[in-house]
Amino acid sequence: MMQLKWVFELLLLSAIWGSSFMFMRIASPEIGAMPLTFIRCVIATVILGAIVYFTRKTELRLILRHWFLLTALAITNTALPFSLWAYVSLFLESGTMGIINATAPMFGVLIAFFWLGEKLTSGALLGLVLGFLGVAMLLIDPASGLSLDIVPVLIGLFACVNYGLAACISKAYAEGLRPMTIAAGSQLYSSLVLLPFALMSWPEQAASAEAWSSTLFLGVACSGFAFYLYYKLIAEQGIAKALTNMYLLPLFAILWGALFLNEQLQLKTFVGGAVVLLGIALTTGLVRVEKRRTAKA
Repeated sequence: MMQLKWVFELLLLSAIWGSSFMFMRIASPEIGAMPLTFIRCVIATVILGAIVYFTRKTELRLILRHWFLLTALAITNTALPFSLWAYVSLFLESGTMGIINATAPMFGVLIAFFWLGEKLTSGALLGLVLGFLGVAMLLIDPASGLSLDIVPVLIGLFACVNYGLAACISKAYAEGLRPMTIAAGSQLYSSLVLLPFALMSWPEQAASAEAWSSTLFLGVACSGFAFYLYYKLIAEQGIAKALTNMYLLPLFAILWGALFLNEQLQLKTFVGGAVVLLGIALTTGLVRVEKRRTAKA
């Protein structure tokens, strides 16, 4: 029964995070990347802050005490990458963004190798090559050459670099803080960092009800509830199982985009996505390449 509950929560988390690209595509053209991300973070701050307040009120002091660390995590894990994805959604389809977003663990492993001195196995190196090859496959059409604008793809990859950097910052400096405290604090400081940029780029014309409802869903479900569910899965099942949502998220991003935005399902999307996911599995150690050992007579 517990296994069934875990599978359901994992699928729910992947479905919610996979839908975020679709809702950004709906809301961002009318509201703007910075205001959209700011509103999303404010909503998430209220939800996660309330959870921290009612479960462990003393943690609120830690959010204020560790403001510098949480601000660094806010910028690298939320404010900057969320804003970049909101901008990229003006150019790329949901499925493509979901696949590119899945490369975040690869950058985490790469940054941990150069910064934290963690070991990089031959299997991980193969995974990095395959992951970036898969992204290249999304760009190239065998008949006509480049089929996507490379600039939004590079911006999306830079958002994933920030996710990887945030993971390493958290591992190096935030081990004493509870995950929910980090989540609530990072959303709070993301809101503060984004405030001036959101005010400077606030839309002059009133947005549609569809854009506002998409923004509300991004804040409530894709940020507030999703972060709560993610850290609940970590507490109950461990980080390795919780991270398996990365493999399901692109599939849901493709599904929602096709169902609700009439995005085309192309063969190269599935092939490139499969290569990216294989690369992630190798890089993160989910799939291991075993070396043959020769016995000496």
